[in-house]
Amino acid sequence: IWDTAGQESFRSITRIFYKGSHAVILVYDITSQESFESVRDWKREIENNADRDVLVYLVGNRVDVAEEHREVQVEEGEEMVKELELNNLFETSAFTGFNIKELFETLTKHLYIEHHNKLGEFKDDGASIMDNNRTGSISFSSKHPGTFDLSHNKFPKKQKNKKKCC
Repeated sequence: IWDTAGQESFRSITRIFYKGSHAVILVYDITSQESFESVRDWKREIENNADRDVLVYLVGNRVDVAEEHREVQVEEGEEMVKELELNNLFETSAFTGFNIKELFETLTKHLYIEHHNKLGEFKDDGASIMDNNRTGSISFSSKHPGTFDLSHNKFPKKQKNKKKCC
């Protein structure tokens, strides 16, 4: 996860991180129309630098101050998702944590489903993921629909065969 805070000074650096990314979360401030409008520029950056099938979620942040300071309505976010052909819209509060867990759970499940659909082997019973020297798993619960568990474990280190004395 790379958080560039949307700053121009990071724009050239972010280009190298798009390659090989499976998902991008574009966050705008719901109290700033300017922040919302910059989403179009960041989407162009994604189109020019990321893989074609990267998932892109749009997130309106700062709902904790929405009543007093909202400049961007939910409907505008929904229209932006349609216009730019993004995958999903969430409104969150980084300050209170509202909807953050749901955002990452939904995105993770979406990534899991997309990956297994590409392989033609989607099953709703979990999967193992291996990356370098790590292993992890995603487990979906049939008892609690819509929930899943992520776990991460390192491979045990191989022990060298010690020579026995005498």
